[in-house]
Amino acid sequence: MGFVDIHTHILPGVDDGAKTLEDAIALLEQEKENGVSSVVLTPHFYPAVHNFDEHYLKCKEAFEQLKDAVKDKDLPDIHFGFEVQYFAGISRSESLEKLCFENTNIILLEIPFLFPLTENMLKEIVKLDMDIGLKVIIAHIERYGKERLFKKLLKIVTDGHAKAQISSDYITDKAVKKVVYKLLKNNFVSFIASDCHNAKERPVLLQKAFRDLRVDYHPQVVNCLKNSAKIEDILKGNPNG
Repeated sequence: MGFVDIHTHILPGVDDGAKTLEDAIALLEQEKENGVSSVVLTPHFYPAVHNFDEHYLKCKEAFEQLKDAVKDKDLPDIHFGFEVQYFAGISRSESLEKLCFENTNIILLEIPFLFPLTENMLKEIVKLDMDIGLKVIIAHIERYGKERLFKKLLKIVTDGHAKAQISSDYITDKAVKKVVYKLLKNNFVSFIASDCHNAKERPVLLQKAFRDLRVDYHPQVVNCLKNSAKIEDILKGNPNG
């Protein structure tokens, strides 16, 4: 069973992640060392900052360059995607299809850190599922644990309108770790990803996270691995697994 890392900042020179092809390859080598077979490259898309067409083209060109650079290397498969920051009116946007994981209707959604979670945000997340048919994955959901409406966000997850992803770098933050354990204990988590940015300060910590969780949360980790395998099947054109 393969494992796909669905949240990474490996694509070089497009956001606060890898800066060069060499940086990107170093991270892909870490992914391999962590048992990853496929990686979704998910650079940030900030609607308040990025011109959609310019940023999309820049990321796509970087993807093709990286793809060419690793074609003869024994590294995980790479797939194109984005980490999309929520913006007002997102459920009416005509550009979301291009921001999904390549050849899928799966979108990785980040909730803005500078603004509180609101009822309108929650309604639009539901609309992404109900009205547009997108499969929403909430990026690093553990980071929103102090939000006033966090329980309502979790209700959206339990109602099936979105899935939750936690990041393996939680092991470096005791406060966040407590939230992660509660989320796992109550079966809110569908995916574990690295959210890696560079090989030193923000590396791939998936194996460390799995070791941390394997005793107390083994069933939940197994479920995350199964969900990962399903994503990999879809990315490789085998939606039935």
